[in-house]
Amino acid sequence: MINYPLRAWIKEAGINRRIKFHCFRHTYATLQMAMSSNPYVVSQALTHKNLETTLRYTHDVPTALLDTLGKITIKPKPQNTDT
Repeated sequence: MINYPLRAWIKEAGINRRIKFHCFRHTYATLQMAMSSNPYVVSQALTHKNLETTLRYTHDVPTALLDTLGKITIKPKPQNTDT
């Protein structure tokens, strides 16, 4: 069920690549590890049986990228008040 909204979000963001839900798991693990989260807790959040699986998910993130990502804010769309 998540794939339908996911496709819409990707299209709305102007991304023209095929991105699957699984990619978000990699991103989550990578960003959590880059922010010095506890690897065991990240592994549990991803429901991995083995910590090594989680560590394979992650990639090194340059400091400049982390600084840039920290500037991103998500603003909710205004609700239509016409009733």
